[in-house]
Amino acid sequence: MIVQPQYSLPAWWPTTATHHKYLTLALGVSLFIVAYCVAFYISGARMGILPSPLWIPDSILLCALLRARPSYWWIFLLLIIPIRLIENPAPRPPWYLLGTISLDAITAVASACAVRFIARDPSRLSSLQDWLAIAAVLAIAAASAFPGAALRHALVGQNYWLAWQLWFVGDAMAQLTFTPAILTWLFWKPLPASRISVASAIEASVLLAGLLVTTYLTYYSSSNLLNFVDSRFFLPIPFLYWAALRFGVAGASIAVPVLALFALNSDLLRQSIHTLQQSVIFGVQPPEEVFILPRFLLLRGLPVYVVAGLVEQRYRMERSLRERETRFRSMANTSPVLLWITGTDKLCQFVNQSWLDFTGRPMEAELGRGWAEGIHPDDREHSIQTFEDAFHARRPFRMEYRLRHHSGQYRWIMDMGVPRFDTNNAFCGYVGSAIDITDQRQVQEHLAHLGQLERLAQLGELSASIAHELRQPLAAIWIHIGTIRLMLQASGASLPNIEEVLADMEKDSKRADNIMVSVRDFVRKSEQAFESVDINMVVRSCRPLIASEGSRRNVKIEMDLADDLPPVQCIPTQIMQVILNLTTNAMDAMELTPRADRALTLRTERRENAVFVSVLDRGHGIKPEDSEKLFKSFFTTRSGGMGLGLAIVSSILQAHNGRVWAENLAIGGAAFHFTLPVPRKPRSVS
Repeated sequence: MIVQPQYSLPAWWPTTATHHKYLTLALGVSLFIVAYCVAFYISGARMGILPSPLWIPDSILLCALLRARPSYWWIFLLLIIPIRLIENPAPRPPWYLLGTISLDAITAVASACAVRFIARDPSRLSSLQDWLAIAAVLAIAAASAFPGAALRHALVGQNYWLAWQLWFVGDAMAQLTFTPAILTWLFWKPLPASRISVASAIEASVLLAGLLVTTYLTYYSSSNLLNFVDSRFFLPIPFLYWAALRFGVAGASIAVPVLALFALNSDLLRQSIHTLQQSVIFGVQPPEEVFILPRFLLLRGLPVYVVAGLVEQRYRMERSLRERETRFRSMANTSPVLLWITGTDKLCQFVNQSWLDFTGRPMEAELGRGWAEGIHPDDREHSIQTFEDAFHARRPFRMEYRLRHHSGQYRWIMDMGVPRFDTNNAFCGYVGSAIDITDQRQVQEHLAHLGQLERLAQLGELSASIAHELRQPLAAIWIHIGTIRLMLQASGASLPNIEEVLADMEKDSKRADNIMVSVRDFVRKSEQAFESVDINMVVRSCRPLIASEGSRRNVKIEMDLADDLPPVQCIPTQIMQVILNLTTNAMDAMELTPRADRALTLRTERRENAVFVSVLDRGHGIKPEDSEKLFKSFFTTRSGGMGLGLAIVSSILQAHNGRVWAENLAIGGAAFHFTLPVPRKPRSVS
């Protein structure tokens, strides 16, 4: 009894449920008895005292041991004793029978252990381990032929080397011809009938019919019409390789045994047996023709199994690739991250289900260059250029862009890609992932906005403090102006020019004081009184303030004021501050404009229930990417600027229930517009 070692079983090793193991064992033993008896009869019925050229019983015993668990091997080893004694076709002495039976049993156990420890899957012959296991079986057969030849020599006095050849050839041919076939059908899991196509069934039927016909003609035809004497051995060859190439080991395991079974009943075998018997009787070396049949089977069957094994290896690799691809697609499609893969041609080959769910587009629309169609037009060129630059340099990249969501909105995406290489370090394309960072960007923008508000609050406090401090020197200026007037009156001097200068100084000082008060109240959110004023008067009041600056910069100041404008409710000093800020920015925009073309226009007009004020320049215009950020705090296009002027303008106009915007002019330059609402007249009550 052989005790099963304590180690894990191979993947191909049979397993049996506990409640079915005895029934399975009984059926297996019954099948083994029938198969061994038939094989023993086929292999030894005609041979008499000669060894069989195909000793199939050893193949049956080896396959039975491989199919059963080692704890049951003793059953099969004991069963061969009565079978061999009962079915023995020629009388032999007991010592010879016990010697051959023991030798076959030891050979089968050694071969079964070798196959079990070496083979990966002997029913498929699709790996180097499987062929090493077959080689081990042949080596064991060669080793067992030495004592077997000694038994033959002691029994009939046969030449030892000839006896060794015949013994080894008989075992080796059976193991090569029938063992792979039996293992294939013992361990093979047939496909469901629903998965077998009609074309495959027809092809298999035609193949089997052709193999039977050509094999019959090979061994039994005596016609010379087709020169069968030289060519009939080659008739089954195309069908053998057809079976191996199209159906793998399953096809070869039928084709090769068919060829061998026909050979066991052929005239060639009978001629070989007769020649061997004559050589034994007369004690002469048999001619080479005795080995023509084993050579034929060896040179035909072994390459067919090799081809079938290579086909199985290819099938196994294809199945492995399909399984890995299936696992990858399953993982990729269940991943919350947007995944993509490109080839060496920069074209997209795959996007996962998360990408398709995000865009709401089918796979075909995203492949190739279709993925770029969903990128925001303002981001598309930059994103494609970033990808192509990284692609040419074979380096990782990271970029952010807006991608159209299936809802129609654009959401911010952070896309990262890395180059991929095969085992030979050959470039295969890129693989990348993308995540939706819209929420993160909004949080960052809110945090930045809070920071700006904090800076504005600090700046506001500073502005209010400066405005308060500036009012003191302005008050001193008024006192000095009054003192000068008193001194002039006391001296009795009458200087009209000096009086005019003093009046202008007093007027400008009061205007500056009003502005300081307005700035302080605006920053501190103090309630200020709105006045009903003529907007043209406010615009004209600004002209003297900007005229000197315009003259210094060679800018022509033009007025285009509409007549009969209704009064508006506003704080005049704040609206002046708006106009001064816009005109200063307009002059800055014309620094590179030729002097002859520098012109600034102040325009007023009425549209529906609002008064429009526009500041037009002939500068460089507004860049499209800057249009949305013009009125945000701390954004500036001028070096050294603080980015607060237009933000303050927007805040002032919002407090006046107005609005401000900018646009480029067709003739060049830009226009800044702001509106102030016209108060509605109360309805008269009749």
